[in-house]
Amino acid sequence: MKKIAIVVLAVGLLSLGCKGNTGGEETLIFVDINAANSLQEGTEANPFLTIQDAVDCCETTVSNKRCEIRVAEGTYNESVIATNETELIRLKGGYATRFDDWDPQTYDTIIESLGYVGILWENPGDLEVEGFQISGNFTGIGTFLDEGGNVLISDNLISDNDLGILNVVYPPYPLPTDETVPDISASLTASDNLLYNNYYIGTLSYAIGYDTVDATLEIDLNHNSVYGYSGYSYAGTILGAIGYYNGGAHVAGEISNNIVSSNNVGLGVQSGYSYSSFYVGDSSVDLDVNNNIVAFNYIGIGLYTLNYDYDYTATVTLDVDSTNDTVAYNYLFGALAYELGVGTAESDIQVNIRNDIFGYAYGLSLLGNVDINDDILVNYSLIDTLVDIGIFPTSVGNIDEDPLFENVPDMMEPAGLDDVDTIAVDSASPEYDVDDIIEINFDGVSRTVTAVDDIANTVEFTPPVPEDMPGVVMVLNYGADGSAGVNLNLAVGSPCINTGDPSISDIDGTRSDMGAYGGPGGEAIGTRTW
Repeated sequence: MKKIAIVVLAVGLLSLGCKGNTGGEETLIFVDINAANSLQEGTEANPFLTIQDAVDCCETTVSNKRCEIRVAEGTYNESVIATNETELIRLKGGYATRFDDWDPQTYDTIIESLGYVGILWENPGDLEVEGFQISGNFTGIGTFLDEGGNVLISDNLISDNDLGILNVVYPPYPLPTDETVPDISASLTASDNLLYNNYYIGTLSYAIGYDTVDATLEIDLNHNSVYGYSGYSYAGTILGAIGYYNGGAHVAGEISNNIVSSNNVGLGVQSGYSYSSFYVGDSSVDLDVNNNIVAFNYIGIGLYTLNYDYDYTATVTLDVDSTNDTVAYNYLFGALAYELGVGTAESDIQVNIRNDIFGYAYGLSLLGNVDINDDILVNYSLIDTLVDIGIFPTSVGNIDEDPLFENVPDMMEPAGLDDVDTIAVDSASPEYDVDDIIEINFDGVSRTVTAVDDIANTVEFTPPVPEDMPGVVMVLNYGADGSAGVNLNLAVGSPCINTGDPSISDIDGTRSDMGAYGGPGGEAIGTRTW
């Protein structure tokens, strides 16, 4: 009996091969965790049971190193790691069990390693990831490009990780002493992804130059929705360029049609470095930022240039063109620009703003060496400072009044959750009244205030929140006649309608509106698939 069992096991191991379906430019490899009786050859009839087996197959067996890995619905408790050279690996989840239909919203394909990383890419080839739900990892998708490469991440739901997407372009360290390492260039495109409840950062991308090697990252972030962890994620999207020694770092590209909300910093952009005195190299960031909603963060947009080069040889620059963005209801600052250069070290921010809406609290705030006349240009924008503090420039066509959004709260603030039906606030009165409608953590539920305690500074409400809601929450108060659900479209009569830059037209051909829904790119904001 034992001998028969051993023979059967041996036959099973020998049948684990890598065949796939060839014939096209990419070899098709199939994965289905539910195919219990599969011979595990990577074919449609006998798919692999794990995504890692399919990646290993492409790395070791496929001659042209170009593979499309189709993954059927199910939960894959694994870390998918690619470290060997390939030309292209396309990971595509969202298939039905028989691979006869593809729809990521119908066929949930989940990578949940409950460990360090969901997908780790340390490979000079190109990577495409589409149609997955990735959660429960330290990093959802991590790409480390020390030899370049192109990364496309689209139509994924990435949640409940510490970092959602981590993308770094950098030279190999330490540099080899027996050969010259060429400059490195890579690209990242992230489109139509929904990222939420990633504890630290939704997307983090850096180009890091070192010694004699420059690193360049071309980015295209479009139609993503990035929501923080109950308003307390460190950041929604962070981009940066850091040059060390004589190595330069450069980031350029476009950020368009995204929603970034409920983070400490919505969009943070850094050029240069501040913690080493003599090791700064040239760093530059050049971005077009169009038709984004950056709202309900603590700081909406943070722009930072930092140059601590005491030799005064490095140049650190940040150039941002912002058109038709809505940066509103951010708790502390709408946009914060900070420029710092030690001595005569060159550190420069250039920001060109037009057709934007900056509303609630401080519209624009400038710190460090930012020159209000030379560095910041604002035209045809609404700068609404409810607190009459802060410096912002005026130029042509700017206004300062209520933008009249469709539905926004009367006030918002962070609060402690004492119980499922009670919040603790800094001052219960006059901010809250019985019968006010409040919303908690942007969940879309209208809750009615039932009691206000001015002594204990607590507010009771109904219906209660779920028991697993975090202990610190963001509360939006819509008043007695309001209803939950933020809508940042412009209401009828808004002063932002048809008052944007006259050289820019809306989709309907009329003069452009201010804000994210104006201009030629204002039709769809946020992810179009989740």
